[in-house]
Amino acid sequence: MKGTKLFWRSMLLSLAVIVPFYLVVAVYGMSRATPVQEARTDVPITHPTSTDAKTLLVMTGQEEPEHFVLIRFDAMENRVVTMAVPGELAVPGTNGQESLVQAVQKAGPAQAAQLVYQVLGVPVSDYVYCDADTLAELTSGLGNTRMSLANYMSAATLGELQLSIPGVGNMTLNTQLLAQVLAAGAANPEMELLLRAEGYLAFLKSGMEHLTEVLPDAMRTAVSECSTALTATKIYDYERIFRFLEKQAPECRAFTLPGTYAEDGLFRPGSQADAVVQGYLDGDSAVSD
Repeated sequence: MKGTKLFWRSMLLSLAVIVPFYLVVAVYGMSRATPVQEARTDVPITHPTSTDAKTLLVMTGQEEPEHFVLIRFDAMENRVVTMAVPGELAVPGTNGQESLVQAVQKAGPAQAAQLVYQVLGVPVSDYVYCDADTLAELTSGLGNTRMSLANYMSAATLGELQLSIPGVGNMTLNTQLLAQVLAAGAANPEMELLLRAEGYLAFLKSGMEHLTEVLPDAMRTAVSECSTALTATKIYDYERIFRFLEKQAPECRAFTLPGTYAEDGLFRPGSQADAVVQGYLDGDSAVSD
């Protein structure tokens, strides 16, 4: 009897030591087996963030950049905005001020993005430079659009382009025809800038449902055929923004800089230029087109 009591006492003492040990081992094993819940970078985000906004500087010209249009794709604010920048914009030069065109001719297209930021405060994400015909070809997939060219051009110029049709206000344009219209020139420099901004915006609006089909491929072609800062990674970012913009019709606006052409031929922004630039960047509805 005494031996039996000793047996059970020793067994209980052993269990008192062994059981906690095994419990500790089991808990540790379960913690190792259970995956830690961490944020995954490969999971697609269904809502745009503040980083889903880019400003693209599009430059055209036969031999050198002559015309400049800023296009802002903003998925966070659901906006697409264009702003034409005068080639005669006064920018810092080696010996005082010179035109944006002159500065770019000396230092190359990349300099335009830096000067636009320096003078206007518009951060440029990327730039593309090509001639007008190449741009028209790259964006032809956006389809056609309709514009009232009589608002911008003289009857004589419209007649030369065979676009003066009595009783017809809005003309149907493809991208190649818009390139010809812009090359012909508007009634005055101010109207030409507005026509360029409105023309670019009109095609983006008409092709909004096809942005992800057309523009990423156009950008990839531009990488090999044009002067650009675009890369494969950047194009992927644009493609993501375009998908968001296709989901819901974005607000679309066109801006031009207020200012004057001085006797030296340079364009100097007026007192309202800061408000226009802020409207371009932030979508202030109080700023008029």
